Amino acid sequence: MGCPPRIEFGSTLRFSITTHDPETADLTNADSDPKFRLYDDAMNLVGTGEMAQVDPTNTVGYYYGAFDCIESNNISVDKLYHIFISAPVNGVYGAISYTFAVDKGMITIEALLDALSTILAPEIISAIQEAIRNLHISISPETKILGPCPRPVVQMPKVVKPDCK
Repeated sequence: MGCPPRIEFGSTLRFSITTHDPETADLTNADSDPKFRLYDDAMNLVGTGEMAQVDPTNTVGYYYGAFDCIESNNISVDKLYHIFISAPVNGVYGAISYTFAVDKGMITIEALLDALSTILAPEIISAIQEAIRNLHISISPETKILGPCPRPVVQMPKVVKPDCK
């Protein structure tokens, strides 16, 4: 069960939960489909919805929800949102909440270099491309950077000082 911590504006937030028997903790289908309420960081209601059971023939108590993170749904960039989900199981309500951020998304290396090429000399663009190659990591033109995903970590070799006694 979960919800991503960040979502790109214009994308669909997808989240899931599992429901359990309140006495045994066994996975159990809810009495009715879980409902969700979405709030902005000031706790103003932004939207509501209902979740659907996932693959009911092969799963028990597994539910999926979605919400479009777009302006017409009162979603804005660079804000936090909170989703509250509740469902009754055997007449007892359970709930969970998640917090996520909405951002502008990411840019590909190729798009970044294209944008930079309009203001930088070709030699500088070539130097940047060479520097990326020298990182000795695999980066395809589609690799996304400058966004919510972690940047690649390049481990530098440890420098050992000689013992000069």
